[in-house]
Amino acid sequence: MGGVPTGHAHRGAVSDRRFELAPVALVLADADGAVLAVNARWRQLAGLDAARARGSGWLTAVSDADRNDAAASWIAAMGHETTASFRLSLGGVEVEVQVNAIADESGQLAEHIAAFTEVRSHGDEAPATASLRFLADHLAQLIGTSDSAGIADYVNRPFVEYTGFALEDVKARGLREALHPDDRQYAVDQWRNGLATGQPFEHVSRVRHQSGSYRWFIARTAPQIDAHGEIVRWVTTLTDIDVHKRAEELLAAERRRLYQLIGAAPAMISVRRGPDLTLEFANELARRALHEDILNRVDVADNLAIVRRVFADGTRYVAFEQPARMPWRDSGPTERYFNVVYEPMRGLDGTIEGVLTFAFDVTTQVLARHRAEALAEDLRKAVRSRDDFLSIAGHELKTPLAALQLQVQGLQRQLRRGVELDPTLFAERLDKAIAHLGRLERLVDELLDVARIAAGRITFTFEHVDLVSLAGDIAERFADELARSGSTLVVDGDRRVAGQWDRLRVDQILTNLISNAVKYGGGKPIEVTVRERGAWAVVSVADRGVGIAEADKARLFGRFERAVSGRSVAGLGLGLWITRRFVEALGGRVTFESTLGEGSRFVVELPRAPGAATP
Repeated sequence: MGGVPTGHAHRGAVSDRRFELAPVALVLADADGAVLAVNARWRQLAGLDAARARGSGWLTAVSDADRNDAAASWIAAMGHETTASFRLSLGGVEVEVQVNAIADESGQLAEHIAAFTEVRSHGDEAPATASLRFLADHLAQLIGTSDSAGIADYVNRPFVEYTGFALEDVKARGLREALHPDDRQYAVDQWRNGLATGQPFEHVSRVRHQSGSYRWFIARTAPQIDAHGEIVRWVTTLTDIDVHKRAEELLAAERRRLYQLIGAAPAMISVRRGPDLTLEFANELARRALHEDILNRVDVADNLAIVRRVFADGTRYVAFEQPARMPWRDSGPTERYFNVVYEPMRGLDGTIEGVLTFAFDVTTQVLARHRAEALAEDLRKAVRSRDDFLSIAGHELKTPLAALQLQVQGLQRQLRRGVELDPTLFAERLDKAIAHLGRLERLVDELLDVARIAAGRITFTFEHVDLVSLAGDIAERFADELARSGSTLVVDGDRRVAGQWDRLRVDQILTNLISNAVKYGGGKPIEVTVRERGAWAVVSVADRGVGIAEADKARLFGRFERAVSGRSVAGLGLGLWITRRFVEALGGRVTFESTLGEGSRFVVELPRAPGAATP
């Protein structure tokens, strides 16, 4: 018959049997004011059974004249921690209704309990007071009341049983004596502020048991206000939250232990909490690598969207070789790579509280792979260059050999037939054969130079050399080739530009440059200029031929590289590579400028004596 229903949040706050048999009419309601249970005295007073009283059905027992005001007063009393009171006519009897809030172990408002006390005579509220004290003595909470000045005038039986302090002790020594010494001053400050402002207040404190041990309580104090809006009493409830508080402390201790364990982990680890993803923890490795202002920001890298998504939907996210470019504290590379795990952090109730990030530095592995891939690509290019070189070299070596063979075979046939040889014709054929042999010799010399340079066996013999005279001699050697190409060559030099050089290597340098000018000059004039610049000699070879495309300039001095691809122009693609190696070995430098379709100009700068300063 209408007892306290099992399974509701109020079990433990008021026992089922005491609630049902209490001599005071009692109503238990949830935080929103919906009635959960009524006891036997209330059903007797109202003339309404428990089923009809639940929810808002109890209002049907209120007189028609009071029903609207009663409903408004009831709703106004809900959801507040203050004690509310009002009068109404219930079942034809005038009653005083006093509503008190009940908090759960976490300190949150959970339910309301209301006492309906008959008003027996004008100004006589003793029965109501007795009823309320009966109710307070049977609650699980520790309860005390004070007058409007804050002087204690009542403590309930659970308070006395827990603290060992009777009302006289509290009046003489104050409630603060029951609090832990470390919590007293804050509690006193809260009391003073509440008395000054008239507002409800609360604090969490340790309350001393009569055995000397302490438990955590949440203390809530609210004013009781009369019909004139004046404070007539202060009501304090102390709800035991020790289990909850100890669980929080245990969780905090475990969290500290976890942070100690991951502090020395070989990964950058950070914890961010709350909707703003505020940094709570960063391990030693992260703090050594990242500046403090970067650690405290979540938007310094591309991971902002990832972190927010993990926080929003609680789904773990793993990123491999995620790049991060920022100023680092250490001396490593600016751009680094990380394998990153973003793990949602959940509270005891399963809600997402933050994001735990593990970042494993894989920069060394990634850069090593990049180098390996680059080396593999270089190797593939080298193999292609080798194949191209072998094909070109085979062709270039075969050409003079085939021409030489034709010349020799022609002479052989005439001799076998007994034909008398024309001395002039014989001399011409011998000249051509010697020319082919010379070309073959130059090709072989280039190949040998490549092998010597690669092995570091190039030697130099320094002697007095006049560059103007040497350039003129080389120009004469190109007379036949110039005639065949249609180009002209002019040597413009100072009267004498002399220095200490290896004649053979300088000859080879100028020969290679002039040979290229003849090949790519397009039959147009070629100019060789020789000038003295203090301790340096400067030689330039300029043509007005095909020029060099921008895309080909970077590879021009590479081994087996040619300005024009294919076999339209003879050569092994070694001339410029050998030229640069020789020039640099002599302490000089070679540069060029070229415009496609307008020609090229190569400049060689050589110190006139070993060790001369840079021009």
